[in-house]
Amino acid sequence: MFNYKSFLFFLVCFTATVNLLSQKSIAYEFIGSLALNNHPETLITFELAFNEDDGVISGYSLTDFLGAHETKNKILGTYDRKSKTITFEEKEIIYTKSDFNPDSFCNIHFEGAIKLRDKVSKLTGDFESYYPNGNSCLKGGLNLINKFKIDNLIAKIDERIQKSKKVDEQTKREVNVRKLLADMKINKLSSNENLTLFTASDSIEINFWDNGKEDGDKINLFHNGKLILMNYEVMNAKKYLSLKLVTGKNEFKLVALNEGELSPNTPKIELIDENRVFEMQGDLKIKEYSIITVIKKL
Repeated sequence: MFNYKSFLFFLVCFTATVNLLSQKSIAYEFIGSLALNNHPETLITFELAFNEDDGVISGYSLTDFLGAHETKNKILGTYDRKSKTITFEEKEIIYTKSDFNPDSFCNIHFEGAIKLRDKVSKLTGDFESYYPNGNSCLKGGLNLINKFKIDNLIAKIDERIQKSKKVDEQTKREVNVRKLLADMKINKLSSNENLTLFTASDSIEINFWDNGKEDGDKINLFHNGKLILMNYEVMNAKKYLSLKLVTGKNEFKLVALNEGELSPNTPKIELIDENRVFEMQGDLKIKEYSIITVIKKL
């Protein structure tokens, strides 16, 4: 049975979905949690987003959203319209904020029943997971609900705020739940944070710009310890960098040299490989840094 109390506990986290990987429009989005059989009291945030084309499913999963081990995986699967059965497997890591070895990650394999045409449908069932070498990993349960239902709930919250006689007019003008949650979708790189991406490309393009008011933010950028962008003042016009990748680890360290007129230092960052676009934004005070690690696969 779907636990709405547990679900609402994660509402804000889930509706703040990261806009990190640009791709074609997603048709189906489910959000909720997964629980492990050996730790049933612990709920881990989980999102599933995919498209379905003639029975073939492709998209992504997002585990431990906004947590220390937030990880986005490519998923592939099938959907049988006659039996209303869906299956999917996590195939490869797109990015992770965890410092664990990728070989220690458990890839989820799931099968369950659902009506994809039903906007208020739920997706629940048991899952198994496997290490990249094929050995069995953790088992547990998946408990998701269609994002359409959450969007309706957010709209109702906004409507109640605007109609409430207990809320003053200034607060009503300033408070907009949908706008707040939309703003939270920006993936922020905070102090000492390390975001790891995986690519097969030989090179990558990194672009910097200020998508708000130019306020004098200055940064340094290092590639595997080598200074490649020094004392750069972030402007509204994009700064384009095309960089060759070495096989294995490519560490890009972003250092805030100041906080400009408007604290903190917030450069918009765009990474582009052969077929994907990753977007994020720095959120750093003076002398703080964050790291983007790009792993070039063989």
